[in-house]
Amino acid sequence: MECVTDTFINDGVGLGFSDAEKINNLEMDTCPGFVSDGSNKVVWVNEAYRKMMTEGEVAENGLMVWLVVKEKFPHFSPAFACRLRVIQQTKHGHKWNRIVSCDVWRMEFSGFAWKLDVNTALSLGI
Repeated sequence: MECVTDTFINDGVGLGFSDAEKINNLEMDTCPGFVSDGSNKVVWVNEAYRKMMTEGEVAENGLMVWLVVKEKFPHFSPAFACRLRVIQQTKHGHKWNRIVSCDVWRMEFSGFAWKLDVNTALSLGI
């Protein structure tokens, strides 16, 4: 996570009320998304995220995802917006680096649900 761009005090619902609702809604979403635990370990990714990262290639050893946080999370906000740097390296050695907008919701188990907006005009390819 590069930086927090906005916080939402009154709009903690977004993807749903419960963790199950949030994961279910992310699972059906066409936007890439993932869930991290309280120690910033990515524990689940949706199919849209998997497709974005593999670009049609089959991941031989699965998909490895890391979350590196450069800024502290807002303590009292149930949701916030941020910018993420997504780095992908294919099995053929090709690599891309992109900054995308992202909406984030706090999970009940102290993790976060992340929904990437890869189609926004603010996305920057590097």
